[in-house]
Amino acid sequence: MTISTITQTISTFPTAPSRDQDQLTFTTNAENHVVALGINVTEQNGLKDQLNTVIDEINTNTSGIAAQVTAAETAVTNAETAVTNAETAATNAAASANNNGAWANLTGSLAAGQSVTHNDSVWISDVLIADITLSEPSEGNSDWTEVTSSTNVQWEAAVTTTSTLIVNTKTNIFATSGAVDETLPLPEVGDYLVIANDALSTQVVRFIVSGSVQVIALNGTTYTATTNITMAAGESIYLACTKTAGTWEQK
Repeated sequence: MTISTITQTISTFPTAPSRDQDQLTFTTNAENHVVALGINVTEQNGLKDQLNTVIDEINTNTSGIAAQVTAAETAVTNAETAVTNAETAATNAAASANNNGAWANLTGSLAAGQSVTHNDSVWISDVLIADITLSEPSEGNSDWTEVTSSTNVQWEAAVTTTSTLIVNTKTNIFATSGAVDETLPLPEVGDYLVIANDALSTQVVRFIVSGSVQVIALNGTTYTATTNITMAAGESIYLACTKTAGTWEQK
């Protein structure tokens, strides 16, 4: 919004007489001043209208300035939110790209900035860990930061029917009345999925891989639209898209 310029002018009052003026100038200014002081009602109303117009223009401009300030504050808030979302996405993407699999299966040292899966969460190492078997990921262990957990990842609690899963969620599936077919969503680089088949499920879970989505398993097997993945009760998997849009990698 552009703030308009005040265009209304107020009539100039005549120059007042002064004792240091010559007689002719003093007389002329005095007469003009007396005439101005004695303006009629019509002229007074005209001057009042001029003042009211100026006041209206000032009020309009003040409202415009207030609106622009509000818009600027909203833009700043939106920008701050975008920065926070970008930082979160970057952290999750880094965790996906550097995932080393299940912590329980690892031995030896682990560099800082690497991620592992443990207790259905993904953890990033904050320091060089000399012996990973002696540093179990947990909230009380300063060696690790939890980047996907029930506090910062959406839970799809007790999915029991056929559906399409949602990227960047932690999903618990509960199947008791027949196998549940879940369609894997199309991922972008940086997306992830944490999926669990509830320990109390009595059925397997089948993941439907569509024509535009493929999954690369830990053993290197590529699952396409003609080969589906199954999960037994109590089993969990972590999928991440780290290289190519449309391709889930099992971590």
